[in-house]
Amino acid sequence: MALILDMVRADPERRPSQEMLLWHHELAELVGIEPAPVRNNRELLDVALRIDLILLAGELESETASAAHLAQAAGTG
Repeated sequence: MALILDMVRADPERRPSQEMLLWHHELAELVGIEPAPVRNNRELLDVALRIDLILLAGELESETASAAHLAQAAGTG
């Protein structure tokens, strides 16, 4: 994410490198979403932030389920 921020700061309208586009496609597929078309660094940052939010939501959901499971096992849930 830091690299994308640097790229946007340096040249927001520049087309991302093939390596960055590949990273974007692989990460989107890993998360289970369709990779969005990206024309420039600014759009790549937008998509990366959306993917980050999806990952964060999944982590929070997992933590909530774990806490509920522990509370149920302890007899307090």
